[in-house]
Amino acid sequence: DGTDDYITLSSAANFRPTDAELNSAGLTFLVWFKTNDNTATQGLFCTDGVNQGTYYGLEGFWNGSTSKFIMTKMDGTGAGSGDRSTALTTAVTVNNDQWYNVAFNYVNSNKSNFVIYINGVAQTMDTPTGTGGNVGYSSSAKAAIGAMRTFDLNGNIANVQVYNRTLSASEILHNYNALKGRFGL
Repeated sequence: DGTDDYITLSSAANFRPTDAELNSAGLTFLVWFKTNDNTATQGLFCTDGVNQGTYYGLEGFWNGSTSKFIMTKMDGTGAGSGDRSTALTTAVTVNNDQWYNVAFNYVNSNKSNFVIYINGVAQTMDTPTGTGGNVGYSSSAKAAIGAMRTFDLNGNIANVQVYNRTLSASEILHNYNALKGRFGL
């Protein structure tokens, strides 16, 4: 319903990569989703639960034809650009009641290498901002699907995949093509 429903995952280390692990192997997260409200900021995934000060995550800043997907790294040292680094797609269209496959690659801890794919296609990214440092996780927080920070998804999620390595563009396209028929694409 976009206000309080999300899935929490284990607090296992594979959902909470360190900068050293990201630099070594990366991380890829893929999700099929559709939204009921394409006019609000909504969370899709975060590595350290919701309302936490340290995480990696993906949210949608949706405003119809000028929507963007935002990947964020927050190190928890305080609010603002000093601890938060972000990478955004250029404007994309997100229609209500339409399935999308979104994949994001944290190639390493350097935000300039963040890549977002929509329906198997790499997106043009805006210039990253912020200088977030190493992410340190809460001992009790868990990863979440359908939420990030204080933003919950108002829509549906299906077929979530998390990899403890960076998938290639061809692997992401293969995953999209293997499932797109299930979602009417």
